[in-house]
Amino acid sequence: MTMLQSKQRELAVSPATLATREEELDTDLLMAPEEFFTFLGKHATMRSNRALAFLTIFTLDQFDHASTLDEIYEDFKEFYNCRHPKTDFFQQLVHGYSDTTESLDTEIKKVLEHWDFSRISNSVKILLRMAMWELKVYKQTPFKTIIDEYVELSKLFAESDSFRIINGVLDKVGKEEKSIKPAKKELECQI
Repeated sequence: MTMLQSKQRELAVSPATLATREEELDTDLLMAPEEFFTFLGKHATMRSNRALAFLTIFTLDQFDHASTLDEIYEDFKEFYNCRHPKTDFFQQLVHGYSDTTESLDTEIKKVLEHWDFSRISNSVKILLRMAMWELKVYKQTPFKTIIDEYVELSKLFAESDSFRIINGVLDKVGKEEKSIKPAKKELECQI
């Protein structure tokens, strides 16, 4: 068993937690981790690309970047039967995130009100950085889509009320950002 697999087993969600999470999300569609990865692998949408990018980045952060992306991809494939998408968007998001973390943190700290950045959970920081990268660097996704997507991802991957901080930060950034000229629509990606 690899280090990644042992950490994933440690972080695995129990059936009781899934039941509680299902009530919180008010949805009938909650899956076990294996089903979730299989679902994401078969549905190559922008949201699935974002979700897999989050999981990849989260895994990198959990191991203090001791594992390479190739090792993580291989472990995901072996452990969850999930291939990472080879789309430009996915690759740009994962690599762009890694290359711009410090500058993204600076941008996020500028708009935080009543929050101490060091007290924000790792999962929320990752989601905020990803959204800020998409907003400030990628610049091809409509602003409202970015807010909607990352609010929904926070409901899957972060604390139950984390969507509030994500919505607040992104809304404030969007209002301050005068040069945002979003694309007309978001296209689905092919794996």
